[in-house]
Amino acid sequence: MFACQDCSKVYNNNESLRKHCYRHHSVTQKPPPKTVKCEKCDYCGTSEEAYRKHRKRAHQEATEATGKDGYTCSVCAQQLPSIKAYVKHHSNVHENAKAVIEEKIFANETEFMAWKNSLRADNCVEFVTQYTWSTTTSKAKMMLCNRSGFCRRSGSGLRAPKISIRSEKDCTAFLTVHIYNDGRVKVEYCMEHVGHSLEMARLRMSEEEKAEISRYLEDGHETTWIIEKIRDKNSGNRLMYVTAQAVDYLRSCLHIDSGRLHTNDMASVAEAVRLDGVVDENDENAAPAWRNYFSYSPASDSSGTSFSLGLQTQEQAEWLKEFGNKGVCLDATHNSTRYSFKLITMMVLDNRQKGRPVAHFFCKEENEANLITFFNGVKDRCDIPLMPEVIMTDDAIQYWTAWIKVFGEQSTRKLLCSWHIAKNWGMKAKDLIVDANIRKEVLTSLHKLARLPDEASFRQHLAELLTRMDVARCEDFKKYFFDNYIKKEDRLMSWAPFNRRRSVVNTNMALERFHGKLKSHILKKSENRRLDFVLYGLEKFCRNLVRDVIVQDTLKTRHRQYRLYQTHKSHRKAMATYAQTQFEGIECTDQEGVYRVKSLTRPNLFHFVRQIKKCSCPYE
Repeated sequence: MFACQDCSKVYNNNESLRKHCYRHHSVTQKPPPKTVKCEKCDYCGTSEEAYRKHRKRAHQEATEATGKDGYTCSVCAQQLPSIKAYVKHHSNVHENAKAVIEEKIFANETEFMAWKNSLRADNCVEFVTQYTWSTTTSKAKMMLCNRSGFCRRSGSGLRAPKISIRSEKDCTAFLTVHIYNDGRVKVEYCMEHVGHSLEMARLRMSEEEKAEISRYLEDGHETTWIIEKIRDKNSGNRLMYVTAQAVDYLRSCLHIDSGRLHTNDMASVAEAVRLDGVVDENDENAAPAWRNYFSYSPASDSSGTSFSLGLQTQEQAEWLKEFGNKGVCLDATHNSTRYSFKLITMMVLDNRQKGRPVAHFFCKEENEANLITFFNGVKDRCDIPLMPEVIMTDDAIQYWTAWIKVFGEQSTRKLLCSWHIAKNWGMKAKDLIVDANIRKEVLTSLHKLARLPDEASFRQHLAELLTRMDVARCEDFKKYFFDNYIKKEDRLMSWAPFNRRRSVVNTNMALERFHGKLKSHILKKSENRRLDFVLYGLEKFCRNLVRDVIVQDTLKTRHRQYRLYQTHKSHRKAMATYAQTQFEGIECTDQEGVYRVKSLTRPNLFHFVRQIKKCSCPYE
């Protein structure tokens, strides 16, 4: 082996080292070549391999190509020149009776391959080709155990290295295969392993095993299902140790569920946009097809500047028309593709309070201009005016300004996600309030304030809280809280609990949960995904959601619908409670639809309840 003195990289021959020094270390003159002189003539070779070939051609010496600079004994560290010498060393010096070299002859290559495949199953061994050579009568190759040898690592070492299949020791198992011109195959081999244990999990998957997994993938099965099926079926072979990473790798190799139309990602996306909604030109009666993509703008440079692309299926557009007037949630997420694009999602909540994504938008920056492009694209695809009661976002002001420029303010209320607000309060309190006890007291009061549904109680508690901040000397946090959440009335109304009574949403958790499911189930927790793969995954998610909605509506299922379950539970309790005392506990008032209800726990307390709409649940 030849090592560079500057960077310590190792090469198999001196010529490779010379080229490396000349290219990477600004060496103006190449180092003088290493010469190997022949003991029987005046020949001077540049490497040991050239000298070996010279001895074989000029002096008819029987030499064996090593392909590496010898073998190191894993027991005594002695250097051996060849694999055969290494096997004999273990047999003679270390008295390993199984370290013997055997020989077989096969009539043809088919018989040899059948025998070699049987070794894999019976002896738990995999052989890989180390090097090849040829003569006038045959072609030969040296095959070593796949666990034998050392791992050459590259890179700067910033990431944790992957676990190598190599054992970091030389193994005695080998095959020397000679395929003669007449078709016969001669094999010299040793089946004894040294320096590592026999582990089925360390074997490579065969083509038959890959084909079995591929069949399940082509049938459309999920990774988890495939792993469970294969492990139940193959309890004693290599497929028992198959991992989700291996299955997903085969999925990517077969381009299953990838949406790939071109090897170049951006060219594939452009082709998908071009083919979107294309109908048969020869069919005069064909109706215009729905176009899933909108507001497409290709990137102007490699960083993705000016790129934008919207996605909305026909089912999502119908959901927006049906549920959009109750409320709309907006949020963005990052790391959904290998590019620095933001994925902005618009979501509505159905009658079961379950989130349904109704539009997606990829863009470089989450600014007002891109949001206006997104909203205009959605507006053009809706046949009816979109006037939601509330619009909920995080603390980014550009969502609201872009919304009112496209749809108009009308009667829509802007609400901030209460979870994001509480998170911001906690982060700022940690920075601005040093005393832990005071910080805990202030945050507790803030959380109580954010849950007061009555406006009078809210404003009274707010004034008391500001006074307590003065007494506790929390001037910095009070200034932050007043300037960002109280000073402007519209800002106060965006988070005040009395302004969001009867609103369909209080947090953006349904949207956050969708983004989490996107990254874990669709993207498989990988940030290095092609954009066409993400688009295909979003469309597939929508198709599956459509089927789930049909099943729930048809079977009237209530599984995993907590809020609906609580509503029905309260209704049943009220019906049972007031069944016998309906006229005593509930009284009509002079106002239509307003009732006077007696408290169950406090006899002298009465509640005035207004009927908003007739209950349509099955427990009426």
